[in-house]
Amino acid sequence: MMQLVQKHHNYNGGESSQAVNAIRYIGVSLSVRERRPSNILMENVEVQQMDRIAAIVIFLTSFVGFVCNTFIACYIKRLSLLRNSFGRLLQLQAAGDAVFVLVWAFYFAPVLFFPKSSKHDTLFSDIKPLQSLGIAARLAQLCLVCYDISIYTHLVISLNRFISLYFPTSYQTIFTERFTTIIVCAIVLVSFAFSWFLVIVKFGFIKQFPVELQSNYQGP
Repeated sequence: MMQLVQKHHNYNGGESSQAVNAIRYIGVSLSVRERRPSNILMENVEVQQMDRIAAIVIFLTSFVGFVCNTFIACYIKRLSLLRNSFGRLLQLQAAGDAVFVLVWAFYFAPVLFFPKSSKHDTLFSDIKPLQSLGIAARLAQLCLVCYDISIYTHLVISLNRFISLYFPTSYQTIFTERFTTIIVCAIVLVSFAFSWFLVIVKFGFIKQFPVELQSNYQGP
């Protein structure tokens, strides 16, 4: 981001269009932050036919993924073979993936499908309050948490399988019920902490940019 700011200060009319787009991106970020994203509706974006096709594909794949992951998360408990550390890790991963695709199926897909600008009340006018950057940002943050849970669980499952194969005599000693509970809690806490770190710390430096940059943004 600092490099983008430097491009803005060094821009003299002969720079490439990439530099202009970078400056516009900063302008959008600043403008959104100053005007409180929770109050900004996505009304200036017209829904194209390709957007609707993409929304249908997203909904279908996400819904199927939600059903499958929910079934796995619930059915694992019934299998005596998976009533162990490995089964609990699989259950956590399936639960995280289920929430992830649930948000995509029942929020992002409808928001992408239904029109965002309508002067007259329609059947889908009730969805307009949900079409705000504030709500989208929070649900995207939830997706980031679920994604991190899935990635971290993948890592621990790999370690679990490695010890099970190469150190079978020590597996039950290492992956005990208590140790698995600690790992599950740690994965969830680290995922939430990293998400808020990105929101509060990593992107907090936008406040340091001069507000005058907003006046240079003329829209995409």
